[in-house]
Amino acid sequence: MIKVTVMKDGKEGTIEYSEEDKTPKIKFPDSQVVSDIMKHLTTEREFRIPESQRIDDYRIDKVVPTTNEMYFSLALCTLWANTNVFVGW
Repeated sequence: MIKVTVMKDGKEGTIEYSEEDKTPKIKFPDSQVVSDIMKHLTTEREFRIPESQRIDDYRIDKVVPTTNEMYFSLALCTLWANTNVFVGW
């Protein structure tokens, strides 16, 4: 189970994710921000996953972030860059 606080424009909300139901639960006072977050977390993305300690040794996985907790966490790491929504780890 992942639960994080998110912030944008002085407003605060939460994102919850459970691997059992694979659907993020987003609570935020602005419906456009909720839509932006949901789009980011439910759209197929490319993730570079290391295969060894070498910097150029990785595989690229194209998956929807809600597939499992690892991809969901990685998508949260890029939430700010893609939506300007800050994740308060």
